[in-house]
Amino acid sequence: MTGRPHREWRSTHDHPELARTGFVTTHLDAVVIDLGCGFDPRPARCGAPDDVDWFSVDLPPIADLRRQFVHVPEHVIGADVTSSSWLDTIPRDRPAIVVSDGLMALLSDEEYRTVIRSVTEHFRAGEVAFLAYSRLAVRNSRRVRISALHVPTRGEGIDDPHEPEAWNAGLVLRRELFKSHAKEIRLFPPLLRAITRLCERSPRIARAGGRVLHYTFNRSTHSLTPATRR
Repeated sequence: MTGRPHREWRSTHDHPELARTGFVTTHLDAVVIDLGCGFDPRPARCGAPDDVDWFSVDLPPIADLRRQFVHVPEHVIGADVTSSSWLDTIPRDRPAIVVSDGLMALLSDEEYRTVIRSVTEHFRAGEVAFLAYSRLAVRNSRRVRISALHVPTRGEGIDDPHEPEAWNAGLVLRRELFKSHAKEIRLFPPLLRAITRLCERSPRIARAGGRVLHYTFNRSTHSLTPATRR
């Protein structure tokens, strides 16, 4: 593919509102799929229109607790996302955005690719956005045990943002969102803040800290929006 993806230097914590809100304000009848949603009340923050259907998907025990304690406008699905049967109850003839903030760390590479292929095959067209980890970040996560609850990353990570375009999921890179210029950096100690600002000058180095990859897909016309240039 020719051209470079449009890069935005934002915190990955801005990603849910950035990707989801922009999509649902353009597609008022959209379907939002939040994979590995946990307990984050994102639907409330995004303020989706009434005609948007928001599906929050996580393992059954998490889904049960979410229904009890997270009161937001959504449909909660308790399921193993690696089994595509959970998609059967979701409308497939509407524009969709599928997002996951940390799911990649919990699945093997093949499992994650299979999940993405399943959702893009289910819908006619839409977008996919997910938090991606570099191979260096994955290796480091296996060396450092943060706490007794630390779960080692199962996948190998992604360095090249165009790599998912070869997953046979119809993905085309739209943009790469780095977190090295997050607004929270102003709270860092001066030395760490200076080092972070230097790192942002190199996309290769910035990718080591994690970023969000945002793609489009359109299986109905095969006319996919190319990555924008800057």
